[in-house]
Amino acid sequence: DCTIKIQSYVTFMSEDMMSVVLNEQIDMQEISYLDLFCINVDIPSGQILDNKNMVEFSEELGKEFRSASNMQNGEMDFINMISDKEIAAYMEDNKSGIVFYTPVGLELGFNYAIEEQSGWVTATFKDYQKLIKKI
Repeated sequence: DCTIKIQSYVTFMSEDMMSVVLNEQIDMQEISYLDLFCINVDIPSGQILDNKNMVEFSEELGKEFRSASNMQNGEMDFINMISDKEIAAYMEDNKSGIVFYTPVGLELGFNYAIEEQSGWVTATFKDYQKLIKKI
């Protein structure tokens, strides 16, 4: 038996950008998997943007994310066990990375699977203009 639940949310929409986030949950007998899948659309061009086209990922951003996540979510052991460079790589990857707009700012993070546990972690960046690549 397998149960799949997907909830979709339009987290942001303006004349220039739309962000849609899918909250995915898969349950199979003793295994459960959770993740977020993000779709960002440049409205004028109709182009779907991937993470690499949206944000300038760097080791410095990984460091900023760690600090923001610890402040917003509390300290998480698995985040403190990986390097700033690894954090940036997870966020940049289109499979694990989470990037979407909200009315508050830009939400950045990544999906993770550690041993038999999966989930996601994000942090809100209110001052995000310096992170955005020009389209």
